[in-house]
Amino acid sequence: MGFGSSSQLTRGGRGMVHTVIEDDAGLQDVRRTWSVLLAASPRPLLPLTWEWLSTWWTCFRGGDRLSRDLRLFVHLFENERGPRAIVPMVRMEHRFRGVWMRAVGSMANGHSLLWDAILHPDLQPEELDDVGTALLGTPSVQLWLFRHIAGDSRLLDWLSHRAESPGRFGVLHTVRSPLVPTRGSWDAYLDQRPRLYRKGVRKKVRVFDDHPGTSVERVPLLSAIDLALEEVTEVSRRSWKAGVAHDLGSDRAGREFLCRLVDHIGPGGEAEVWLARLDGRAIAYELHFRRAGITYPIRADFDEAFRHLAPGSVLEYRAVEAAFANPAIHVYDTCAADYWYLLQLTDESREIHDAAVFSRGVRGTALYALEFGLMPVLRRIRKRVSPRRQAT
Repeated sequence: MGFGSSSQLTRGGRGMVHTVIEDDAGLQDVRRTWSVLLAASPRPLLPLTWEWLSTWWTCFRGGDRLSRDLRLFVHLFENERGPRAIVPMVRMEHRFRGVWMRAVGSMANGHSLLWDAILHPDLQPEELDDVGTALLGTPSVQLWLFRHIAGDSRLLDWLSHRAESPGRFGVLHTVRSPLVPTRGSWDAYLDQRPRLYRKGVRKKVRVFDDHPGTSVERVPLLSAIDLALEEVTEVSRRSWKAGVAHDLGSDRAGREFLCRLVDHIGPGGEAEVWLARLDGRAIAYELHFRRAGITYPIRADFDEAFRHLAPGSVLEYRAVEAAFANPAIHVYDTCAADYWYLLQLTDESREIHDAAVFSRGVRGTALYALEFGLMPVLRRIRKRVSPRRQAT
C-alpha cells in the first residue's frame, strides 16, 4: 500500500485508525474504500467522488499563483466496521494577502464546484471530534484553508463551533449557487417565474430558432477523443475568456481536467455536450456531467461574434427543458454564482464557503486581525466614499 503515516485514535471507548495518504500509489489504493464510503453517504455528489478528486490532483498538482509546492494529504479514518471518514486535502505554501504561509487546504480551486469531508451517515459527534481534532493537529501549519466547502457541511459546522482549537476560525467568502428543481412540468415551472424573465428568454429562443441555419444538438461524450470536445475548445477560443487567458485553448490544465473526467464517466453515459450551431459551425456549448440525479453544466462558452443570437441562453433553456423531461434528473445545478439572470430562473440555491483557521502564531494572528478586523472597516469606508466620488 502507498499510504503514509497511521495512528490510533481513541475516545469514549470508540477507536478509529487515522491514516494519512501522501503519495499517488496510496491515492490509487484507496479508490474502492472511497467509493464505498461515498455511496453510503447521504450526499454522493459528483465533485466528491474519487474520480473527480483524483483527476483534480493529477491536473492541478502544479499549483497556481496563490499555491505552490502541493503535496497529497488525504485523511482516512476507519474502525472495525469499515471507513468512517475521508478528508481530501493537500499540504502547500499558500499566499494569503501577499504573505506566504505553511498551509493545509482542501483539494479545490476555481474549477471545483464544491468540496467537503466524506462522512459515514452514522458518524457520531465524538467521532467527528476526532476527525476535526486530527485535521487541526498537523504541526507547523499556519493556515488551514477550506475552499469551496458546502454550507451544510458537518465539518464546517464543527469548525465554527468547536470547543478547542489551535487557532481562530472565519468565513472568508460565500457564494450562493442557484439550483433548479426539475420535477414536474417545465412549462408550468417557467410560467411561475418572473414575467420579464419569461418574456425575455422566450424571445431569445424565438429569435435563434427563426434565424436561418441555426440548430441545437445534444451529443453524448464517451471519451476525451470525441470530436465534439475539439469543437468545444474552438468555441472557447473565440469567447470573451480568451481575452483573459481563461479559455480552454489557454488553460491547458483546465482542459485536461475536463477531458480526463469525460474518460472516467463518459462510458457510463454521464457526460454530454449541448451545441448551438449556425450553418453547421458550433457557436456555443454547454458541457454537462451527471451523477445521482443531478446534472452539472460544468462549463459553457459562446463565440463573441454571435452574441446577438444569444446562443448561450438558448442552450441553457433547452438543457433545463430536457432535464425536466428526464425522470432520472431531479436537479439542474447551475455550477455558478448568484448572477441576476440565474436568480430569475430559480429560488433555490446551495451555499458554498471559503473558510479558514488561522494559527495562534504571530503570522496567523496578524493575518486574522487583518482579515476580520481591519478589512471590514476599510470596506465600510470605501462603500461610504465611493458614492461621494461618483457624485462629484
